[in-house]
Amino acid sequence: MENNDKEKYSKINLNDEEDEIEEKSIFSKTLEIPKLFLEKKKKSRKKDLFSQAIRYNPSEEGLNSLQVDERQIHNLYNKHTKTLSKSYVEIFVGNIFTFFNILLFTIGIVLLSIGSYNNCFFLGIVTLNLIIGIVQEIKAKKAVDKLSLIKIEEVIVIRDNKHYSIPNDKLVLDDIYILKAGQEVPTDSQIIAGEVEVNESLLTGESLPIKKNKDGYLLAGSYIISGSCKARVDRIGEHNYVAQLQNKARKVKKAKSILLVSLNRIIKWISAIILPIGIASFIKNLAVNNNYIEALEKTCGTLIAMIPSGLFLLISTTLTVSVLALAKKKTMVQDSYSIETLARTNILCLDKTGTITDGKMTLEKVINLSNDNIDEIIGDFLLAFDDKNVTSLALENYYKPVNKYQVIKTLPFSSKKKMSAVEFNKIGTYILGAPEFISKNNKILSTAEEYTKSGYRVLLFAHSNESIQDENNFNDIEEVCLFVLADHIREEAFDTINWFNNNDVEIKIISGDNPLTVSQIAKKVGVKNYDKYISLEGLSNDEVYQIASKYTIFGRVSPEQKAILIRSLKLDGNTVAMTGDGVNDILAMKQANCSIAIASGSEAARNASHLVLMDSNFASMPEVVQEGRKVINNIQMSATLFLMKTIYAILIALFCLVTWTEDPFKPCHFYLLEFAVIGFPSFFLALQPNTNLVKGSFIKNVLLKSIPGGISLWFSVICIIILNRMSFIEDGAMITLSSLALSIVGLIVLLFKCLPFNKYRVVLYVSMILISIIYSIFFATSISELNIPGLTLKNWLTLLVVVIISILLYILISLINKKIENKYEKD
Repeated sequence: MENNDKEKYSKINLNDEEDEIEEKSIFSKTLEIPKLFLEKKKKSRKKDLFSQAIRYNPSEEGLNSLQVDERQIHNLYNKHTKTLSKSYVEIFVGNIFTFFNILLFTIGIVLLSIGSYNNCFFLGIVTLNLIIGIVQEIKAKKAVDKLSLIKIEEVIVIRDNKHYSIPNDKLVLDDIYILKAGQEVPTDSQIIAGEVEVNESLLTGESLPIKKNKDGYLLAGSYIISGSCKARVDRIGEHNYVAQLQNKARKVKKAKSILLVSLNRIIKWISAIILPIGIASFIKNLAVNNNYIEALEKTCGTLIAMIPSGLFLLISTTLTVSVLALAKKKTMVQDSYSIETLARTNILCLDKTGTITDGKMTLEKVINLSNDNIDEIIGDFLLAFDDKNVTSLALENYYKPVNKYQVIKTLPFSSKKKMSAVEFNKIGTYILGAPEFISKNNKILSTAEEYTKSGYRVLLFAHSNESIQDENNFNDIEEVCLFVLADHIREEAFDTINWFNNNDVEIKIISGDNPLTVSQIAKKVGVKNYDKYISLEGLSNDEVYQIASKYTIFGRVSPEQKAILIRSLKLDGNTVAMTGDGVNDILAMKQANCSIAIASGSEAARNASHLVLMDSNFASMPEVVQEGRKVINNIQMSATLFLMKTIYAILIALFCLVTWTEDPFKPCHFYLLEFAVIGFPSFFLALQPNTNLVKGSFIKNVLLKSIPGGISLWFSVICIIILNRMSFIEDGAMITLSSLALSIVGLIVLLFKCLPFNKYRVVLYVSMILISIIYSIFFATSISELNIPGLTLKNWLTLLVVVIISILLYILISLINKKIENKYEKD
């Protein structure tokens, strides 16, 4: 990488503004304090100090003490900035002071103040939901706060022609310092003397080490593999290329949750009517009964029935159970809603290395071009170099050193000449490298090209009688053999890709490598449309946007281009997931709907992701998708039970207002319905295996399936109220019969939800029947204030008729809904 790389990595060009609105309920937001103008001014001033700083061009003796002092006074040192996440106070305040929490706790305080303790059990659900929300957000905060890419290590700096060991965050702009093999580059720098081989794979995606010498540019976060150099600090702290990537990764971007967005939309609709209905109901109840306490209790009962508070607890608990299940399968979930997002994914973007291949190479074939016995020679050739890259390691697996030949001189691999060489005593010089840089034999070059087109890496081993010189161009060449190497494909890659092919998930591969090579590897593992490949080298951002949906394989991709590809695919209406392992991936991971990191990759990529494959095994991905599908499909089914009650509560409140009838229920009258019909069954049903494809809109699916139950519950209660108005049912039995009608109709609706039965659902349903009977016999009178023993035979027969008619109504509306749903799917 030469001087022009300084301009290439001078700034991140990707616009960080999101195309979507963050998925937060307006009722979960707290008042946010705007950033102070002074804070912005201070940040702007820091940027100006760097851009306007007078640049020194010191010799190898380094800066003098006065120059260092001047840099420190102006804060021009390599300070590692840290983007702060929400404080613990903000987390607690944001979770506690939501619209529904305030409303429910207010209702609870009102009921406690009038001594209505039996009606306050709902506060337990609210508190539990609150605790789970706070714990999850604190976990997210810790994951973000630990994001750190540049480690604080000691470096040797030269100042006033003396060597000092200092922490790398004390380097100042234009400092001269020394880098050696094994060290991490602490800040973007320019080489002024020496030569090094650098690994930038986690930054740029380039899998091969890069040789750099004087005027070469070093990026913070890369590693020195071999050699040593003196370098001048060119950028510091937050101005480093990697710091810009890192700061973008630190900005918390939660997985886009259609589930959460849909629920918030439903809650918004409920919230728009709950207060007006509540106020009107209290006035009406007080006017009808002229009893202040009872008016409060029944108004509170109506309001609580409208709020599906247990639904959020169900979702939180179900997602937590899924997180634990995935943890057992060595997948760490850092954002629980990402499980849902991955289940909805229809495009999965992969990097070649770490997912399809494991970063290693294997020797596939040796094509002999002479009669020389190379077994001993190649072993000693490899022994002559200390540097070990994937290519040399692959050859060493087959050729062992024998220490038979004396080494006179070596020529390390050069990215410019694409070869390395070793001069041995008596037997001459042997060369290893790219065929086109060593040989002029068209037949050999044609053979090498054929293998390259098939996705292999080809090296030529040759002999020369010439000695190694500083600027060697070997003319006397005898080709010995061709080594044909291949990326080692993970054993599970084919089955995993095949699973996604069969489950309507399109695979795209985005890599920093040659697109032709990647295409051939994709072919081997069964990626569809593997032949649609393109190199993004030299393409503008607009061109990248236009070709994103047209190709499957993208090669020579920069970090910014990766992010543009992901954003373009999202703008086409796709739900996009992406795997990544390097710093070069984190911009794109931030753009993805769901990001998955490989644990063996960089810490920055892991911390910027939603999911981490802890065993670095791509084969875990189908299990994660299946877990997500189970969560969404089961929550959709369970949510219908909660919203069924909400629909009932709204309808009965409106009916009572229109007919100027007192609300029938206090909060305690709903306990049997809440626990035996909704609470317990919904939780256990949500844990059932369900790997069906996620189809349709969550809101449409849930509301269509909730309406029949809600109307049936409402119908059963208004029948009892009307019969009471007609004096067919006495006043003392009305509340008990209404509560029993709710619970029995609810249990029969639950029966339909459990179909088709299996052992698990039979046990669940029978258990709920038994709980209902036990509660009705032993607790209904003391806790729910119901007089079941006082019911007459006439009352029981009336209840039976009302339940039968209500269930027939449920079946009728369900059939109508099914026709509507089928028509919607056809359209």
